[in-house]
Amino acid sequence: MLKKLILLSAAACAVLCSCASDYSYENTYEEAYPAEYVEEGTEPETAPETVQITETSTENLQTYPLPDGVVPVTWQPSPSHLIIDTDESRELYARIKSGSYPTIEELTENNTILQIDELSMYYLSLYGNTFYTDTPERTKLREDIKNQFLSSGSARTDGGNITYDGELERNYQIELIVALPSSERTKISDTDSEEMKAFILDDIFIKQLIPEFQESHGCASDAVLYECSSIMDEAAGEFLDGDMKGINLVYPVMSKDLNDLTKNYIKPFEKAGYNVRIIFAEREENIAVSRCIAYELETGNIISSVLMFAYSSKLSELYEQLCLMYNSYGEPYCTTEPPTEEETTEEETEEENSEEEEENGEEENSEEENEENPEEGHHEEEQHEEEPPAENHEDEIQENTEENPEENQEENPEE
Repeated sequence: MLKKLILLSAAACAVLCSCASDYSYENTYEEAYPAEYVEEGTEPETAPETVQITETSTENLQTYPLPDGVVPVTWQPSPSHLIIDTDESRELYARIKSGSYPTIEELTENNTILQIDELSMYYLSLYGNTFYTDTPERTKLREDIKNQFLSSGSARTDGGNITYDGELERNYQIELIVALPSSERTKISDTDSEEMKAFILDDIFIKQLIPEFQESHGCASDAVLYECSSIMDEAAGEFLDGDMKGINLVYPVMSKDLNDLTKNYIKPFEKAGYNVRIIFAEREENIAVSRCIAYELETGNIISSVLMFAYSSKLSELYEQLCLMYNSYGEPYCTTEPPTEEETTEEETEEENSEEEEENGEEENSEEENEENPEEGHHEEEQHEEEPPAENHEDEIQENTEENPEENQEENPEE
């Protein structure tokens, strides 16, 4: 199954990067997407022909072979209607949502991942790589998408719903959330954005404004990948040296290793004066991949399985490295990772039990003491009433300052 996944992702990348047809693909980030297409500000020497949506491409789509259980998505994906609507995929989805996460071996043997990749190929054959759609109309569309994206505010809870029109503060704080796309990552972004009054720099908001992504109900995510990244780079630049510099940020990212994270995210924002903090939504590989698959099934936002496995295998190692490092403000990069739902439930149960035991113990001790010394409680109350009032330490500090002004000046020469 894993070999099939790699071969299929290779085919997808061949469509996405047609001029690299002689490239050998393996299960790594660089080989899944050639470096010349990833490095910022570079393009391949020979660019493929401009891809545009035409009737011919639609005909090609109709003849593209799809396996059993995979059909074009003509509905809005949801937990009740997944993009792969088979018994196997529904069973996998239900298992993940229940918190019973499959192992990596079980995941690679499940047909659902292969079917998701097939669906992604289906839309790649229709739209091609939208990054190379080079028309005046498309250029204007990209500028409009960027401006609309940057007009958002922080997350704000409104009657149980999340809106993105909250207040933004300029405190030079940024939180990088290292994680694969998932509903859990989204929850962390929304919660922390509202708390920090921070802009969420998440490419999903850009994808949702691209026509092909809308038409495919999210399943053309790979087709718009590079175009989205290009718009995202321009938007991020506004926070590095543009009018939005210094505004607090929550930035969900995927990173293959420490060098990539440092070069593309940490250093640019530290150079711009930001206090960089990093959290991990999940470090266990099988849990991260499972949640990502569930997210794909319920939203249609597909990520190549090759990239998904490549990124997830580095999470634990990356976390351990960052725990030993400090940012430009002298603070540790990594904060305590958010506890899982199971850990949170267990901790809350233990705290409740502990509090009940303490309360019961105090009540029993109090009853026993009252039975043995019925008058003792009364004496304690009298003694408490006779205690002198607490000393005012602020007055004492002020008096010491007035008595010894020379000593204070020596200790605090700046003052």
